[in-house]
Amino acid sequence: MKIELINSYKQKKYVEAKYIAKKILLTDAKDYEALFYLANSFLFTGEFKSAKDYFQLIIEYYPDKYQGYEGLYKIYKANGDRYNELIQLKKILENFPNVVHIYKETTLLLLQENLINEAENISLECIKKFPDSYHGYESYAFVLEKKQEWEKALEIWNNIIHKFPNFLAAHLNMLKLHVKIYGYERTTSLFESSSQKFKNTEKIDKLYAIEAEKAFKWNDATEIWSRLLSQYPLNTFFISRKAIALRHVKGIIASREYLFSALKDQPDNLVLKLNILDTYLIEKKWEYSLLYGNDIIKNVQDTAQKSNIYFKLRIPYRELKKLDELENIFLDLIKENPSIYISWKGYATVPELMLDGNEKLLKKACHRWKRASEKFPNIVEAKIKYGEILLSMQQLDFANQVFIELKRDFPNNFYAWKGWCLAAHHMRNWVEARKRLLETRIKFPSQFNSIYYYLVNVLQNDNRLAEIENSFIWHTKSLFKENIKNSLNECLELSKINIYRIIGNYKKADEKALELLNVLPFKDPTTLPKPQKSNISQYIEHSKNNETLVICFSGMDGKRTQNHYRNYGLQCIDKIAFNSSDTYNYQGFANKTIKYNFLLLRDNYNSWYQIHTDYYRTIIENYIKSGNYKKIVLVGASSGGFAAMMYGQLVHADIVYVQAPQTLAFTSYSTQFNKELELQYNLSSTAYTSIAKLQNQSNGFIPKVYVQVCENNGIDMFSINMLNTSDPNLFVHKYKNDTHSVHTIIGKSKMFQDICSIIDDLQK
Repeated sequence: MKIELINSYKQKKYVEAKYIAKKILLTDAKDYEALFYLANSFLFTGEFKSAKDYFQLIIEYYPDKYQGYEGLYKIYKANGDRYNELIQLKKILENFPNVVHIYKETTLLLLQENLINEAENISLECIKKFPDSYHGYESYAFVLEKKQEWEKALEIWNNIIHKFPNFLAAHLNMLKLHVKIYGYERTTSLFESSSQKFKNTEKIDKLYAIEAEKAFKWNDATEIWSRLLSQYPLNTFFISRKAIALRHVKGIIASREYLFSALKDQPDNLVLKLNILDTYLIEKKWEYSLLYGNDIIKNVQDTAQKSNIYFKLRIPYRELKKLDELENIFLDLIKENPSIYISWKGYATVPELMLDGNEKLLKKACHRWKRASEKFPNIVEAKIKYGEILLSMQQLDFANQVFIELKRDFPNNFYAWKGWCLAAHHMRNWVEARKRLLETRIKFPSQFNSIYYYLVNVLQNDNRLAEIENSFIWHTKSLFKENIKNSLNECLELSKINIYRIIGNYKKADEKALELLNVLPFKDPTTLPKPQKSNISQYIEHSKNNETLVICFSGMDGKRTQNHYRNYGLQCIDKIAFNSSDTYNYQGFANKTIKYNFLLLRDNYNSWYQIHTDYYRTIIENYIKSGNYKKIVLVGASSGGFAAMMYGQLVHADIVYVQAPQTLAFTSYSTQFNKELELQYNLSSTAYTSIAKLQNQSNGFIPKVYVQVCENNGIDMFSINMLNTSDPNLFVHKYKNDTHSVHTIIGKSKMFQDICSIIDDLQK
């Protein structure tokens, strides 16, 4: 009977294994194998209470065996209870010091908790006690990686490979780190040699192909996935990845044809069908997407799978104005099986897709997320969404309580902590907000950058200017750790320019900029290729007699620049260039609004228009002159808002209308690409990076500047707080919300009406 038990367990037939184990225990209640396999079967089926009971029986009957204690550790791990998980691991180490793999488990958990020194001590103790085991060396390499001692960690991985040449995990970790340090191109020979060594496993080539994709070496990726498919021809993951690579090499139609070809061998393969659906979605072929998606659903019985597919189709339903139909579908799916979370998620998401300034729909979404969070208390996303919508609705006390409970129940979830911080920020409790933000920075140092400017906004409001300088230094060091290629000292010195600008000391900022210009080896930004005028501007003339020119500035295309950065760094920077067929922000508004003429512009380098600033200025002035325009109106949002405010001063516009603008370039909303561009070309030292400085130099704004911003968005308020808000030409309207996309609060139609009203008043 025990052989049957072991076989059932190994084959993952846990229900059968539980039945056999219980039968054995009827005759011998202390049988170790029966207790062990029964407890673990309960563990793997998620029945943690029963698993815990049987692991405790193992501890009671067999106190000299570590497996009972290890079982409790696994339960805590499965529940995300890191506190008790760590206690249990330390207990095992204390009572069973010769169980070598526990040293590694403990080290990894300590690293997750940022207890680096303790982790290092345990890994070194393991090496000392077990010099012939790889566990200690492996753990120590992970410690060095956490400390960002990359070369030293790589040396340890190579030593492990030399000592344990057949240890596959060491080869994989060495290759990952080598790519991180030296890049994909300098790692390909190592991949090839490791691939030859481990011919009987797909793991090396799988990593090789994934790293090729990350480096945008799509031809390489296609070849490697093809190599894997020659060994594993029906592997759905490999087919899917090859299709993605083909999309970049031969285009999306070739990718779709390949998927249809693969589907012939596996006609019921749902994953391949969904990949085909993705190609229609990427092309924005909404009708095809709905037709093909609904065709897939006809053959799907499982409620969860149907819900997932409908959720994937939510954008086509919106674009084809069929959201009411989708709402009813999700409601029917909930009735069909109310225990499927994705159905509730879809039902709650539909009102959000309709929003466009409709407060009633926001309340409807809030109510639905609340129901979803109550129905699925262990799914953190639902409660976070509920809390976020409460923040948007200014239900701040309720939101604060939601996030306090979330932080308590999910202590290792960054988004729970983020909401906890934002609740205090939105309540204008600057002392409490500062306390929460600093606690979060300690707990999640790498993720904190996403909310860093909330901390700066809090410090601005609490008048802690000296602390802003310290926080900016921390932020710069944090960015440096994320592989910015300049030296740390250069980064810190350059950051002082922006620190002085944030606190309004423009003279000191200019002195520091001049000092660094004579010391650091900057590249000249004027040597970068100028974009073709046809690729960065579009002139829309509705009437030759119109005296008003509306100039609309597009914001950043962060995805485009980040993709380029991951592939090339700052090499071949002109490859980022837009094509004349790419759309502009406000293009629909410009085409439909025939009572004004329009000039649409976009920033080819995603640099807040700080590269070739004068080139753009010349384009603007030439259009103004050639059209003999008397009234000039500039419009933009985010970085486009920055440009509108900057050029409003430079060309002496009449009106500037902006939403959630940045006012200090290369700070908030910066990507890794932006930061390195700033550092290599000294862009933070240019004359126009600070809107507040331009305002100060002219003793106020020259045009009338209308700003719309959400007062609970700390990142955007950081920008507004740098301006002189008592300027008679500055009009700031604050919405009680926290989104960066202000148009979603008021609705696009209302936004366009506002712009037209302001222009019409100007023309009177």
